[in-house]
Amino acid sequence: MTEEQQSSLADKIVNGLKGLFWNGAKNTVEETTVVAASTTLADESTIYYDGELAVCTAVFTYEVLETPVADGTHELSDGRTITVAEGAVTKIADASEGGEDTAAALAAKDQEIADLKSQLEAANATAAKVPTLESRIAALEKKVPGGGQKQTTPPQNFSGDKPEPENLSKEKNAYKP
Repeated sequence: MTEEQQSSLADKIVNGLKGLFWNGAKNTVEETTVVAASTTLADESTIYYDGELAVCTAVFTYEVLETPVADGTHELSDGRTITVAEGAVTKIADASEGGEDTAAALAAKDQEIADLKSQLEAANATAAKVPTLESRIAALEKKVPGGGQKQTTPPQNFSGDKPEPENLSKEKNAYKP
């Protein structure tokens, strides 16, 4: 191979590599936009994550996937509950889980409602007696002298005995020799 052929071959290789890396790279590398998946919570806020929502999935408060969701339990709009620790899902509870707890809570509330209804019935029965008691009190006031009103005159002596003044009774009982 002559020098001219070698330089021509080297130029072809260099140009081919340039075309492959610079021109080809522009054509083959496409800008990819990451679209985060999202789920609405029961409180109408939205959480974002990459991929599918599963245990160990990192969850974020904004679509740019920079700010992690606060640790704790979050209820999803579909009824499921997720538990987040250090920005990642640690547990996903289906809406059907905890049915026994819900049934027990409902039974307790039903019992509380029944107790309150019985208390209300007792209070209504007592309240129904009030008009009868008021009429009986009014009838008694009519029979009692003065009708239960404050007395302006001194009480009367119905026995017929007249009280003697104190000074007379002492003189009457005093010894006279």
